[in-house]
Amino acid sequence: MNSESTPFPAADPPATPTAVSRTPWSWWLVGIVVLGALLTATGGLLALHPAGESLHTAGQSYADYFLTRNLAMAVTLLLMLALRARRALTALMLLTALIQVLDAITASFTGRLTLVPIDLVFAAAFLLGATHLAGRPLWRATTWHDTDSSGP
Repeated sequence: MNSESTPFPAADPPATPTAVSRTPWSWWLVGIVVLGALLTATGGLLALHPAGESLHTAGQSYADYFLTRNLAMAVTLLLMLALRARRALTALMLLTALIQVLDAITASFTGRLTLVPIDLVFAAAFLLGATHLAGRPLWRATTWHDTDSSGP
């Protein structure tokens, strides 16, 4: 299949160090990243004080680590969006989608079935956004290869 017949929209040309594309990104893509970052950070904060439960020392340590990792993910998503770092944001969105799928699986095994649809919708939104940013199917290795010849 040639590039003209692909169902995916063409990606913006890669930015060079001297010329950064300033075309606006889709409002829905920005919305997904911002809302997703806020929900990720909120989930981390809520882990510190589960409703009606007290945590023992090991559980509290895990909640603390969960908070810091969620906050790091949220800040990095927003930073890559602000910097318009297309490839890095695509990878972070794909990672966020994978985390949400794994959360849905965990929720289904632990009996928290009301969380499964939320996790899957969140995963689908991030996967859609990542695919849009990449401009080509994410399962193709060429999507992730560096296109320039300047390497380490």
